[in-house]
Amino acid sequence: AALREAQEEVDLPIATAEILGRMHPVLSRRLMSVTPVVAYLPNLDLARLRPNPEEVSSVFAVSLEHLTHPETLAWYGVQVPRESMPRQVPAFRLLPDLAALAPRHEGQDLAPGAPEDEVSIWGLTGYLLHAL
Repeated sequence: AALREAQEEVDLPIATAEILGRMHPVLSRRLMSVTPVVAYLPNLDLARLRPNPEEVSSVFAVSLEHLTHPETLAWYGVQVPRESMPRQVPAFRLLPDLAALAPRHEGQDLAPGAPEDEVSIWGLTGYLLHAL
């Protein structure tokens, strides 16, 4: 189901996808169960992906080297209903060249406490990347 969803969202060529594993299901902030799938797609051409504008604002690649660089990771406190203390959530700051590929759109949430000009991968996606 996850690969089919990715195909619908960005026209991902799933025929060549090799599933490497599945992560534990998590709940989104809208209380939907999400089971992330990690897959390898040989020869993936980002330029050929077609984002569904109702679901995806941009598509870009981030290297594992970037995600594992210590200065990339930031933590921000998010208030969760029915919890007295803010929950610390990870955010992966994007360098200017990547940030230019992922412009912030009107109405798009900024990681709570992040500088106004910061572009980062956070929320459920940031959480899942950090869990890898």
